[in-house]
Amino acid sequence: MKLKNIFVLIAALLMTGCTSSRWIIEDEPAADTSQSVLISSDSALLISGEPTPENPVLQLNGRQIDLYEAPMRLEANRVIQQYRPRLSWVMAGMLGAGSLFYIANSGDFFAEELTASQKNLLMATGGLVLGASLLNMKPRGEPRYTGESRFLNQVGTDLRADSTDKPAPPFDVIINGSHENETLINGLQLTVNGEYTLNLISELGLRSFSPDEPGVITLEFITEFDSITVEFPLQRVLKRYVRVARRNTPLRNSQQTGTNNIVTTVAEASLLPWVETTDTGWHRVLMGITPVFVSSTDGAVVWRPAVSNESNLVVTTANMSFGSVDVERDIPRKSQQGNERSIAILIGNQNYRNDTLKNEYAHRSLRLMRTYLQQTLGYREENIITIEDFTVSDEADNLIRFNAQDNTLFDRSLPEGARIFVYFSGKGGVVNQQGRSLAGLLAVDGLPGEGVALEQLMSQLARIPRDNPVNVVIDADFREISPTGLPNRFEPDYQRMTRVLTERNDRSWILFASGPTQYAGHYVSNDRRTDRVHGILTYYFARALQDGNTDTESILRYLQRNMTFTSRRLHNRAQDPVFIGNSRVNLIDITEN
Repeated sequence: MKLKNIFVLIAALLMTGCTSSRWIIEDEPAADTSQSVLISSDSALLISGEPTPENPVLQLNGRQIDLYEAPMRLEANRVIQQYRPRLSWVMAGMLGAGSLFYIANSGDFFAEELTASQKNLLMATGGLVLGASLLNMKPRGEPRYTGESRFLNQVGTDLRADSTDKPAPPFDVIINGSHENETLINGLQLTVNGEYTLNLISELGLRSFSPDEPGVITLEFITEFDSITVEFPLQRVLKRYVRVARRNTPLRNSQQTGTNNIVTTVAEASLLPWVETTDTGWHRVLMGITPVFVSSTDGAVVWRPAVSNESNLVVTTANMSFGSVDVERDIPRKSQQGNERSIAILIGNQNYRNDTLKNEYAHRSLRLMRTYLQQTLGYREENIITIEDFTVSDEADNLIRFNAQDNTLFDRSLPEGARIFVYFSGKGGVVNQQGRSLAGLLAVDGLPGEGVALEQLMSQLARIPRDNPVNVVIDADFREISPTGLPNRFEPDYQRMTRVLTERNDRSWILFASGPTQYAGHYVSNDRRTDRVHGILTYYFARALQDGNTDTESILRYLQRNMTFTSRRLHNRAQDPVFIGNSRVNLIDITEN
């Protein structure tokens, strides 16, 4: 029982402990910010951001830098330390104390009995030994800082700059940029008012680069108080594409030539996102999200800015299948039967002998108009006359073959009230007739100045009875080559040319694709990246019908909203439709006209 008590006592002693606190002087002095003094305030330009092809921007931040002076002092921090007894010392102390206690109370060690004072001395010594062994403790864990600190003597001063979230007053920045020692921008000046987002693509005018390693962009930012130079690889802001080098290039689903693995074909100047170039001479690219292959002989790798809609980088061609353009599909069908007796004459000149006049989409536009006339406006197929590529030998009466005696148009009986719709897609210009320079439609096989004058065409249409409204759409301009071969400065008078028709038939109207001095363009950009291909007038006339506009007033408003905007975007020039005649005509219900 006594032995058990001894072990309990030893365990209790080992579990005891104590804590103490003390002040520690740190090795490094600290700044006493409570006594900081503002020395100066200056502006600074901070540049941040990691440009990527999808987000090619740098952030320019104007910050106010405040310079403070503070005394440097020795810093003392208060800590608390835990202690516990040392096992070896406790055991030795207990052994020593027990021995002294035993000697003091036993008479076996001395011949004479110890006096009371001697016993007390031995007992006291044993107590001291035991106490010393218990007090000789070792630290338990690391000292814990209480958070209390105090500064002592000053040993120096500290200068500290503070720029946290303090916008600087507006200041000017001049930017110089170069790529492989070639100047991109020089002296671009902008004002930073707090923050400025610098778009590297638009500001530096980055376009396409052909080398495999496009090199490094160096930017220098100069302010009145600083100059900063930033360098980064050009591939940080550009993306790799394969530029197609020839027209009708096949895209294949495998790295083999043949006809059974062609996914589709694209035209020259198409740009397809690059994935890899194989050892067998093929580029792996993306068509939408589909990986396809194009031969390295048909395309080259280029670096260029990324776009959000990469489908717009694929160039379409005139020989793509009909229905691939948005206005060529989802054509509305009308249930009204107001045009079952109406007659349409569609004229398209495409294959001009003079290459400068070529109009490779004219026949496709004829098919587009024919489809809308049948499905949307209700014309019968047999009442739609198509004339492709009229020649010099064709006169106005051949294009508008009307027999007043029999009241027939192209040998078709012309019922009272039936509408006559005339459409032309091709090239206009100045034609020379009997010594007069007149606006006209150029023949495909003629020299400049040979064709059909508009006045003659309108006169032929004016022979049609007044009860039959005549509608004319001309997708052409008259700024081509003059009879002298010089650039055409001829300005046609639309009102005068069409008066013979509109004064005789007040239910008629004529729509021109552009103003007298404007060009009539196609819905294709200069690099031919688009999928619309038709003339701008033809495209939006069909689009207006597709969107449910069937009266001339709403169609004209639709054209005016869209045509000039599109022409300026694609060709950087205005193209305003010109409408002459009755603007309150419904193209479906003949009884409303």
